[in-house]
Amino acid sequence: TWNRFQDGKRVVDFVLAFNGHLQNDEEADRKRKIFQENLIREGLEIEPETTQRIHFIKIHVPPEVVSRYCEHMKIMMPIVKLKDQENIITEEFSIGGSLVRFFRRPMFRFVIIDRDKFRKREYRLLHEYSREKCYLFDADAPDFFTPSIRIAVAHFILERARFGLEDEKYDIGLRKLLNDQVYLDAYPLHDGSPDLPELECQRTLLLEEWASVIRWIKHQPLDHIKEYFGVKIAMYFAWLGFYTHMLISASIVGLLCFFYGLLTFRENRISQEICQDNTTVMCPTCDAKCDYWMLNDACTYSHISHIFDNNFTIVFAVFMSIWATMYLELWKRYSSDIQHRWGVTDYCLLAEPPRPQYLARLKDTKKTFFNIIVLALSAVFGIVIYRMSLMTTRNIYGNPDDATTKLLLFSGTTAVINLMVSTVLNYAYDYVAVYMTDIEYRRTQSEYNESLNLKIYLFQFINYYSSIFYIAFIKGKFPGYPAKYNRILSFRQEECSQGGCLVELCIQLAIIMVGKQVIALILEIMLPFCWQKLKEFRSVLGLATEDADNKGPGGEQLICCNQWTKDFNLLSWHDRSLFEEYLKMIIQYGFITIFVVAFPLGPLFALLNNVFETRLDAKKFLLYYKRSVPRRVRDIGIWYNVMHVLGKIAVISS
Repeated sequence: TWNRFQDGKRVVDFVLAFNGHLQNDEEADRKRKIFQENLIREGLEIEPETTQRIHFIKIHVPPEVVSRYCEHMKIMMPIVKLKDQENIITEEFSIGGSLVRFFRRPMFRFVIIDRDKFRKREYRLLHEYSREKCYLFDADAPDFFTPSIRIAVAHFILERARFGLEDEKYDIGLRKLLNDQVYLDAYPLHDGSPDLPELECQRTLLLEEWASVIRWIKHQPLDHIKEYFGVKIAMYFAWLGFYTHMLISASIVGLLCFFYGLLTFRENRISQEICQDNTTVMCPTCDAKCDYWMLNDACTYSHISHIFDNNFTIVFAVFMSIWATMYLELWKRYSSDIQHRWGVTDYCLLAEPPRPQYLARLKDTKKTFFNIIVLALSAVFGIVIYRMSLMTTRNIYGNPDDATTKLLLFSGTTAVINLMVSTVLNYAYDYVAVYMTDIEYRRTQSEYNESLNLKIYLFQFINYYSSIFYIAFIKGKFPGYPAKYNRILSFRQEECSQGGCLVELCIQLAIIMVGKQVIALILEIMLPFCWQKLKEFRSVLGLATEDADNKGPGGEQLICCNQWTKDFNLLSWHDRSLFEEYLKMIIQYGFITIFVVAFPLGPLFALLNNVFETRLDAKKFLLYYKRSVPRRVRDIGIWYNVMHVLGKIAVISS
């Protein structure tokens, strides 16, 4: 009965949890009673467990209910195998397919997943499920309705079941019950536990063969990921894997550009002329604290600049412009194949019920002009932060005479301070984005999420890129000339350092990009691990606080003796969980496309980061988070459009 009802036969598909020791909460009891009665009327089978402080309502979806709602939800299901199907379906020739077959040769077997553990899915044609056309489907097969389908059906019913009287129009759905704290949590169960290796299950297999970092070179079992998590999460990992593979070619060309500059910087004619010039005196780069300087002071700058800005850089810039375009086009082809294989080609969002927050206000006041003002102010604020970081660095180090010291200390320290401030500002911008989206009163949750996601991305785009755009396109471009410097409010325009702005841009870009990735990787596994262990500690030992309403201990003491109690201690999955993963990768994509000419090693660092990112994300979803409800999507959504815009900006900026 680890994950089953007391009869040991019926599998638990979904669990509702609430504090059963709360007193004087008749309204919550009434809502739970009505809600559970309506679930039974829909055909769900429930079994309460009230042996501990946290009470659980176990839910099982019978096959006849799954069949009925599969038809209602228009789920694509595999039809029976056709006679001579192999002769009907032939694989078309394609360059991509030829490359795949080439890398499946014995010499490349080390990257192929173990087919003894992850058996290749037999290709089956898909059709929208219909009980009237039952002859098309093998519905009697024991694995026809998979656990992910049963979970999706259970969640669909829970989201639409009433918990109020007939005249209480808006008392509908599990989401509102969770918002009102009628239930503490609601979640599907993971398949087994890593603490019990004797239980052979899909979760343990994925942890060992997919989420393990030592398997970093192996392909991902995408079909099995889709069966466990659903299309939405599987599509993310499919895109991340494709993006990571595409970075290999960009990394190789970037390395060639870097090594070419490294091998030829001593023969660079411009650098030689600068280093050998002992007579040319240059004007001060600022009014107050700057002095005249000799041209050969920029010798080190020019050598370092040549490493990143050389003849091969032009080739690299052209290559990356073509790469960005090819990447998007190839992803469209690859995702189309996945959509067809997973049966989501014709999928469109079903009509969603209104959000409870929308029903409470029943108005839509979109503050578009307000949004534009806030974004513009944040862009200016980003440049101000960079200038403040630069001034702080100068106050720390003064004005050293050595040009190399200026180059490394000033640019490096400024970038580190800017990175730290930008990381902190992300949390503030999140609150601003949530507030801006809340006052729009979006009707459905999908509209709300899309609006919020776009705002957060724009804020982070400005937060991380504003200082880099300033250095690349504004700083040192309009300084004027001696005796007639361009000034704004009597302040002279900032000039680049002796060797130009490229070296400063490279250092700024390298520290912000690599530093952000390192911080994200550390937090990727540490934060979920710490929060999950803290929740488990509180749950197992309980809290010693007194609750005035309950007249008793307020702790959620819980003995983990089955799957639903084990999963209760895991972190809850929410709408923005996957958004955070996409956001990190799209910010990275901007770094390696828009500014890649200034930092040719960017694709290499992105590749190394993504290799670990894939496995750490997998481990996080399997080990530290509750199982997510499988959801259907056609593609990666708004992120494709964002990358399309970034690609155009990259071509223009190159």
